[in-house]
Amino acid sequence: MKAISKIIESLISAVLIILAFSVSYYLLTPSSASHVRSADELQKFGYALMSKLSSNEAFESIFFDQNGNPYRDWEDRLKIAINSLLPSNIIFEVNVYKSVRPKDGGILVTLEKVNDKRISNTEDESVFTYVGAVAQITYIYTMKNMTTLVFDLRLGDLGGR
Repeated sequence: MKAISKIIESLISAVLIILAFSVSYYLLTPSSASHVRSADELQKFGYALMSKLSSNEAFESIFFDQNGNPYRDWEDRLKIAINSLLPSNIIFEVNVYKSVRPKDGGILVTLEKVNDKRISNTEDESVFTYVGAVAQITYIYTMKNMTTLVFDLRLGDLGGR
């Protein structure tokens, strides 16, 4: 009888240990492999995304045709380019500004918003208040024609939902 109680005791102990490891594994691993764990990681991801678009002159081809004429649908083209580089659980919104020098020759540069349409993969910007991590990225890019653009990019992680 004593041997049976020892066997039952060791089986219960083994079950409790396995249960403890299972619960800790579940709590420590993200629900998605592409899950971004913090706003810092999301910000680094955003800068890498913008750097990738600027390194191969993608911005030039998004905004201008081969003759240097601006596309009328550049907002849609930018939305498609950014969306194609993002995992499905990352949402974004971007505003584009152009630096404008004063006509009087002053040194103070102002920013003029150039996108008329909302550039985002969400219908409503209030969704950013409900996501896990949010990062704001400001990226400055000077084109070949010496136009300086400022991209105000906001990223949010839906956490694999």
